[in-house]
Amino acid sequence: MAFGENYNNGAHVPDNERFYHIYEKVRDAQANARYFFLDSQELEDATSFFIDEEEYDIAGELVHYALEAFPSDTGFLLFKAELLIIAKDYVTARSLLDAVEVKEPYLATIYILRAAIYEAENNDEKALAEYEKALSIDVDEPEFIYEELGYYYLSKNVPEKALEWFIKYLDADRDNGSVFEVVTNIYIDTKNILDGLLFFEDFTGRYPDCPFAWFSAAHLFEYEKQYKKAVKAYEKGLQIDDSHIDAVLGAINCLRALNEYPRILKICNHYKDFNYPAFPVEKAETYLDMNETELALNEYMKIYEHDNTSTDAIVGISKIYKLNGFPDKALHYLNAGLDQNEDDVVLLIHKAFLLKDTGDFTEAVAIFESILDMEFVGDAGKIYFYLADTYLQADDLNASVNILIQGLETFEKDPELMFFLAACYYSSGDKEKAYALFEDAIAVDNEYYHIFFEKCTIAANDNLLLDIIRKNGII
Repeated sequence: MAFGENYNNGAHVPDNERFYHIYEKVRDAQANARYFFLDSQELEDATSFFIDEEEYDIAGELVHYALEAFPSDTGFLLFKAELLIIAKDYVTARSLLDAVEVKEPYLATIYILRAAIYEAENNDEKALAEYEKALSIDVDEPEFIYEELGYYYLSKNVPEKALEWFIKYLDADRDNGSVFEVVTNIYIDTKNILDGLLFFEDFTGRYPDCPFAWFSAAHLFEYEKQYKKAVKAYEKGLQIDDSHIDAVLGAINCLRALNEYPRILKICNHYKDFNYPAFPVEKAETYLDMNETELALNEYMKIYEHDNTSTDAIVGISKIYKLNGFPDKALHYLNAGLDQNEDDVVLLIHKAFLLKDTGDFTEAVAIFESILDMEFVGDAGKIYFYLADTYLQADDLNASVNILIQGLETFEKDPELMFFLAACYYSSGDKEKAYALFEDAIAVDNEYYHIFFEKCTIAANDNLLLDIIRKNGII
């Protein structure tokens, strides 16, 4: 079966509107000093939703209203305690939990919340004792306790114990994609990919209709660059439920690595009515990968005409004009985008690249330095790398070294910066520093060692460097 054959347009969209509608009704009732009939469960679901969304003020209003309507409702008293813990009012929260425990001592949530207080106070012994109390209670769905323990051990940097509890959770509840994602990331972060693949092979054997298990296996295969196996795993999961767009995009990434461009276009065309912005972009990028620049430009222009603030479209259009030998047109679209959002870091980076490639190193440096002065969500280590590379292309090796040192003061173990700085040391004649830093960088992450030789071609046949590489099992 191909990707998307079971897809029902829009079926994936969560129905959150009813929770906001409930909130509006509550606000209206409060404003007019009246009550309206509302099922307690509906109000509880809405409160839980807003806490999950970190809309704590709204959740607090709902809890306040609910306790006026249902003053003895234990569920809302526990919501109040949870909000107090979030607000770090541990004294009041503990008193409230003690009062609830007197009334209903067999509610596991009491002990979970009290454990959270002890955890916040760095009292792990008492926190674990509360978790043990929760586990001792006979509840219909104990998996929420397993999940809490998993996150507890993860926060304590004990991934093995966290994994143990998360796996126990998954055996009880196979519908929570976020827990599958956490388990997958633990296997990646602890570099136990083979164990992860074996676990998900067993899991999909026992629960073959669980799409999240297939997606997790696919993600591990993708991480290992086993793209064909990853595509097969994504496909099996999507045959069960093809409304998971992240999985579709994961499959597209793997197909792109395999140069399977016709298959990518087929997927994009299938989802064209979905109105998800990633698919038109994926289609345009695929045409660009196929060197069909005219078709790619047409697709990017369609996106741009629909939304002239689309960063993906602006970058794509400028990239094509640059490839076709029209840097002025490329710069025009980048500037037009920056006129609308002068702090768009992606556009600024592409503008700096364009200026650097056309020889305007001074302006490129100014842009990269301005980005470092911003507070932005992204990999600032890359900006130090780009800035150092600009200085290097401008034949200012000392400036490049200084920027890399500055970057490593902030990102101490960034392997890309380390390999680049080692290359600069070698180029400047300080080979002892270069050898030492090169070996340190390999110990951090040997995946980026090629950066050294890209930035320092004169070192290609250095026997000492080759010995370091062989000693670390790279070649």
